[in-house]
Amino acid sequence: MHEFSIAQNIVRIVKDQVDNGELSRITKVKVKVGELSGVVPEALEFSFRVIAENNKMRGAHLEIDFIPLKVKCKNCEKEFRLDFPSFVCPDCFSSDLDILAGDELFLESIEIADTDEQSNVASRQVSISDP
Repeated sequence: MHEFSIAQNIVRIVKDQVDNGELSRITKVKVKVGELSGVVPEALEFSFRVIAENNKMRGAHLEIDFIPLKVKCKNCEKEFRLDFPSFVCPDCFSSDLDILAGDELFLESIEIADTDEQSNVASRQVSISDP
């Protein structure tokens, strides 16, 4: 189950990006996960919950933006969503394809609850990578 090591890396990146005192106020961590990455979203969510709880991030929610596999045929230039296990163009039957989307795996943002003087809770985001 490589999702556990991925969750460990997500928490490590979050800890690198956020001050230690803010870890307990993290409300959401957003990641993009491509279909081709082989990640099982439910396993990643479970692993993140377990690891976050033991790293001062209890209650932080992992939001997974799942990206379907999209390709472009180099032969006829048709763009289409690729369905496993067929790796051929439905128009010209070429297997010479470029991946356009679906191989992503990155941490996109971290949401942190901020408390002001009137005890109102707002939130801010820390962007980690460019989409």
